[in-house]
Amino acid sequence: MPSQSITTEAIVLKSRPRGAQDLLLIMLTPKLGRLPCIAKSGRNSFKRFGGCLNLFSEIEGLFTVRDGMEVGRLESAMLLEPFEGIRRGMPSLSAASAGAELCDRLSYGIEGAEDLYHETKVFFSNVSKGGTDRSLASFSIRALAIAGFRPELYKCVFCGKPSTETMTQRAFDIHRGGLMCPECYGAGRSTENATRRISGWVKKELVSMLEAGEGSGWECPPARAAECCALVSMLVAERLGSPLRTLGSPPIFYP
Repeated sequence: MPSQSITTEAIVLKSRPRGAQDLLLIMLTPKLGRLPCIAKSGRNSFKRFGGCLNLFSEIEGLFTVRDGMEVGRLESAMLLEPFEGIRRGMPSLSAASAGAELCDRLSYGIEGAEDLYHETKVFFSNVSKGGTDRSLASFSIRALAIAGFRPELYKCVFCGKPSTETMTQRAFDIHRGGLMCPECYGAGRSTENATRRISGWVKKELVSMLEAGEGSGWECPPARAAECCALVSMLVAERLGSPLRTLGSPPIFYP
């Protein structure tokens, strides 16, 4: 069976023991997308891996990938960025774990993942520097957009009427992923369980989350953050088919 060796950057999303010495890793790479791989003797081979296979670390790895095989092999690795700040406490570990799970689940079937890889790297950097819950919410909505699930914030998802200030004070349809105009909301075009009443400034905050400059994070008052984070949590659960397991049940993005 033909195989090829590829050197690429990669981020460790998941890691678990496989046998007495090996590791089964889920990596995100810009060239190959989501890549499950085996690191032979990864639990104790400092010479080959240099202790650089910790969760959330960015490495440069040499991978062997065989055509038709779902699992590759990590031959060697060099640490690029450990994002050590993530390990300083439970809030940062929780945020990073949820972001890694979201990235893992969104990246199924994606062969090229340059944009998602870049956003994930920026997210881990922000969490490592002290940003946690709001960084997670901002990353989540941006990752959804990259995966093709960008929320509709500029027109009604039912009739296409352009958004107005009045419209933003009405409702958001979680299933369709966008704002509803007053007429469509009043006519009951959305199912009850899919409709969420929102405050007038939610559209502005969601746009800010989507368009925040690289590394700048998303800032807003705590009360607003709570409502926006809750809405993002619902969007994530809707698009994935279930909530993020790492956030518990019910899923919560803390303001």
